[in-house]
Amino acid sequence: MASVKKLLAPFLKSNTYWYIPRAFWPYASEPEGIPNFHEFMRLLTKRQKWDRKGDIKILESLRSKGFLPDTLDQAEDYHVHYRNRINFAKKLGFIKPSGRALTNVGEFFAKAPETRWPEIFEHQLIKWQFTNPTLPKDYDVFRLFPYIFTLSVISEVEGNFITLDEFVLRVSLSQNQAEKDEVIEWISNFRSLSDTDRETVRSRINLVRQYAGRMLTLLFGYTPSLGFHDNILTISDLDRIAFVLGRAQPHLTLRTYTPNAWDKYFGSFDSTFWPLIPRARVIKQRKRQYKRYVKREGSSEHSALKRYVIDNAEALFGSGTKLFQEEYYFPSSDKANLAFILPDGKWLTVEVEVDVPPNDIVGLLQAIKYKYMCAVQERLKFDQIRTALVAHSVDQTIKDMCSIYDVDVYEV
Repeated sequence: MASVKKLLAPFLKSNTYWYIPRAFWPYASEPEGIPNFHEFMRLLTKRQKWDRKGDIKILESLRSKGFLPDTLDQAEDYHVHYRNRINFAKKLGFIKPSGRALTNVGEFFAKAPETRWPEIFEHQLIKWQFTNPTLPKDYDVFRLFPYIFTLSVISEVEGNFITLDEFVLRVSLSQNQAEKDEVIEWISNFRSLSDTDRETVRSRINLVRQYAGRMLTLLFGYTPSLGFHDNILTISDLDRIAFVLGRAQPHLTLRTYTPNAWDKYFGSFDSTFWPLIPRARVIKQRKRQYKRYVKREGSSEHSALKRYVIDNAEALFGSGTKLFQEEYYFPSSDKANLAFILPDGKWLTVEVEVDVPPNDIVGLLQAIKYKYMCAVQERLKFDQIRTALVAHSVDQTIKDMCSIYDVDVYEV
């Protein structure tokens, strides 16, 4: 078991961490303040001039709608509140680094319904990197994507969660993507400490770092992938995280940005990562289709139809067709429902489905797979094997796809 001294070493030695100034979170403590920020962005789209008079007008409007307290001192507090919101928007790529115009993403967010806000935030966080033009020169030693790094850690650490203490004491100290395994090991060792020893380590966190860590975990927890409750950052959608990591990591490259380049990249939607929610839903839909496929493969209707195909093979596929094997196995643990030898000496693999509804491509995929796997296993050329999809009914959209991919269709 690791010692307290060893676990404290990274924290005590590091002068740099994912420090986020107060301006990064434009309200007290919880995500209920996001409507506040959205209303601010909406008002920015309507302003005529970027001057102090316009700043006051926007904040007066926020106060009239209950987004600001009535006790504010107009001379000082108004300017601070305005600046905090502007800085938050700049750091998320909603406002250009100059602070005088909205980016494409900012314009979109200002007009977007509340259901899309978490997705917009996540799109920006995926591309958000250290270092960048919104950070001081002290951060030039950093070479990582904070949100992607956190997703990587939390998806692999035991329990799929990290506490605020673990985030502040170790995760937020990381300076490059390669530290992931070290961070996961540190978290494991920290959790193995006694309550007293953990409190000893925890006591070294100063308020500034604690505040900065909480602001970031709140922001990460607002995304569709994660949730932040009771000072614990946990997974809300594991499928989505798998998709984000699988899609993002091959395409993200750390860059040295000028402010203009940062605005052009960070302030625009990237088709690689947008939209993510529909894509995540597709993943879940495919899982559901797979489960339905497995279930119907073992049904009595499926068995009866398969027996019908065997008994009527010559009527379906031509006189002289011979059954080679029912349940034709591959060493990859796949199996074709049926394999026949045709009168012309070619082979035929058959995928049997009870019915094939619109957009259900499972049977089509299976048929294509068996054709090419059988060719390899039997040492045949691809043109020596045909493949077929047999069902009581096949939707026309699937028939059209079968035609494109050279899969014969039989409705019986």
